[in-house]
Amino acid sequence: MRLASCPPAAGFDLRCWTVIVAMAVWLWLNALDLLITYEGLGGGFAYEANRVMAQIIRRPVLAASVKMLLAYALLKLVERLEVRRPYSGLAPLLGANVYLAWACLHNLYVVTGQQDWSGFLRFFPLAGLPR
Repeated sequence: MRLASCPPAAGFDLRCWTVIVAMAVWLWLNALDLLITYEGLGGGFAYEANRVMAQIIRRPVLAASVKMLLAYALLKLVERLEVRRPYSGLAPLLGANVYLAWACLHNLYVVTGQQDWSGFLRFFPLAGLPR
């Protein structure tokens, strides 16, 4: 399977499209993580925990470039696994997405200063959940 063959010429291939969607989510989560980090740094109540990123976080263009290039490198590794190996790169990518989504939720929790998760829900249009 080649990821380039996923467009309509190949028909609907669920696994192929799942990989593409997971890749897009991975890039979106990395950008969200960077934005949340800058929000916390700007407010003065958060710090960059990653030692490498802490050295460059005060230079936004460099920090965004490094963060997104590292995210892209993982996507190229997943694509290589998909194309050249009998097993899928989807499982590690989904695991990375779950981990980064959890990190983004935690960072939002810290940045918003919520004392419990029920107050955090007001940022999402979830009707019918107990508050």
